[in-house]
Amino acid sequence: MNTQRWMSVITLVTPLLYSGSTIANSAEQWEYNLGTAANTSSKYIGSDEAEYYLFPVFEATYYADRDSKYYAGTVKGFGVETKEEDISFGLGINYRYGLFGAAQDFGLSDEEPEELQGMFDPGGTVTLKPYISVDIENWKLGLELDKGIERDNQGLTAKLSVAHQQFFSQSFMATFGVHITWADDEFIDDYFGVSDTEVTPTRAAYVGEAGLYHYGVMGELVYMLSAQSVIFGTLGVNVLGDKLQESSLVKEDIQPEVTVGYTYFF
Repeated sequence: MNTQRWMSVITLVTPLLYSGSTIANSAEQWEYNLGTAANTSSKYIGSDEAEYYLFPVFEATYYADRDSKYYAGTVKGFGVETKEEDISFGLGINYRYGLFGAAQDFGLSDEEPEELQGMFDPGGTVTLKPYISVDIENWKLGLELDKGIERDNQGLTAKLSVAHQQFFSQSFMATFGVHITWADDEFIDDYFGVSDTEVTPTRAAYVGEAGLYHYGVMGELVYMLSAQSVIFGTLGVNVLGDKLQESSLVKEDIQPEVTVGYTYFF
């Protein structure tokens, strides 16, 4: 399978590990893909219960030249990226779920998690995501910021990641990565804080402070059924920072997530 196709696949299905970079074969080229994926993850950050949902996978990418592209889709959001040798710079626009989790924001559930009843939900927000990544052979080092822009959800996170790609054949590839994320006091308080008015007999007051948000690992398998058809699966495990485990909202500090999907490149 040619390098162009593999880099297109990597760019689509590994946004949580790092921000990929595709080099187009010629200037002013369009590329599209369409598919579906299923995800299971915690009902909310710190929950000990899981939720499941399906979501569409779609992305359109326009390559202005060999080193610059614009993209829009359901996985990576909207953005622009440019590459200088082995260093990629980008600015994206994406979406951050509210306190009650993805199911609430997607309209798949109108039930508040029992542990969060009576809590103020800052709500989902559009986020700005500047990022930079460096390629070193089959390794990638990335730094990504995520800043909410809605009035009630303006917190900032910064994620540092390292990932390694392993090609087993022309059709089969695996990626393994580790990451650590810091968050400011506003983000921590929005998602883990408990104000005096929200205190109950089972929910103690907690004031969020800037610091370690989580750290974890992620693995991904990608298999190309053909030059256009791809199936993929990812498994990620995040561990919440020690300070966050003091919040009464956190019922489980280990937060796993699994995604499997299929997409077709046009």
